[in-house]
Amino acid sequence: MQVSIDDLIDKVKVIAQGPNSNALEKFIDYLYEQEGEVFSPEDLSDIEEGFAQIKRGESVTLEEMEKGLGL
Repeated sequence: MQVSIDDLIDKVKVIAQGPNSNALEKFIDYLYEQEGEVFSPEDLSDIEEGFAQIKRGESVTLEEMEKGLGL
């Protein structure tokens, strides 16, 4: 999958201004400090499927997840 650098930068800018900015910063720092492959092909496939599920509206809130886990 070819990534458009301009599109990626635009998305990072939007996320960096929102409520997930801390998570984005930590994730970028984590990836930047890694050597070699961070994710296996299977991991990447699972991540892509997760994004597809979100696009289809197949997600739960944090509260729903905690309730389901009995937390």
